[in-house]
Amino acid sequence: MFKSANTGKYFTESRFITPPTLLYVSKVEKDEWSITRRLTHMHDHAEVGFVRSGSSVFIIGEEKYTVSRGDLYIYNRGVLHDEQPEKYNLSVYCAGISHLNLPQLPPDHILPDHISPIIHCAEHFKLLDQLYGCLYEYSEQTQSGESAVVSHILMTILSLIFQKAEQHQSHSSSLHSRRNQLCGQIKTFINENYLNDISLPIISEAVSISPYYMSRVFKKETGYSPMEYVERLRLGNAQVLLIHTDMPIIDIAHQTGYNYISTFNRAFSKLFGMAPKDFKKVYRT
Repeated sequence: MFKSANTGKYFTESRFITPPTLLYVSKVEKDEWSITRRLTHMHDHAEVGFVRSGSSVFIIGEEKYTVSRGDLYIYNRGVLHDEQPEKYNLSVYCAGISHLNLPQLPPDHILPDHISPIIHCAEHFKLLDQLYGCLYEYSEQTQSGESAVVSHILMTILSLIFQKAEQHQSHSSSLHSRRNQLCGQIKTFINENYLNDISLPIISEAVSISPYYMSRVFKKETGYSPMEYVERLRLGNAQVLLIHTDMPIIDIAHQTGYNYISTFNRAFSKLFGMAPKDFKKVYRT
């Protein structure tokens, strides 16, 4: 599914303080999401995806976005995001990028926070599909000429993002609304406490609002109830541990907020259609 990109670093226009590195390129077809889909999580690098077909709802940071054919979606480093491809026939490419340093932005940030992370590029669909297709095919090559090709392709994609962003792609002003502020407070509390024994009354007390109103607003803005969001965070963290560590599953359950492994197994299987041990085998094969 994933291809390592042994391309090293490339040098480009002066907007880059240091040259970025291409980490990987992935291609996910509509019938592969049951295995590859990830719940609420973040990366220690940037990621740029391209929607080839279908549509879906993505939650990036504090906002909910609908993405469709021809869109680019940007995940800055450390930004929580969640995809809902199970509801749609979604096919995407995505590329991981590190060592990206741009003026007045944190490391591995492609766009500032006030710019929408969704770039509509339907008019450039054929070009982007070709660029990502070439990037995917060339990404395993180590010859210097082919490495240069990969670097130029990546630079072209990034340049298009910068160009579109400079055409006044502004973030929705609703970010400053009361409801979004409330959701931000709720998410902050949950993000800091989801591994603990947390409940709806505990969350509502923390943000000083009734459980009913809190749940209604949070569900409307994010698509999840507060406790569903808690579970997606826990299981998203569990996915990371299953993929990247050799921890026993019972330890993963305890470390992600589940007191009983049976509860963990049941919740995991309900969302992914397979037990944690089977997920680990499939994803690491």
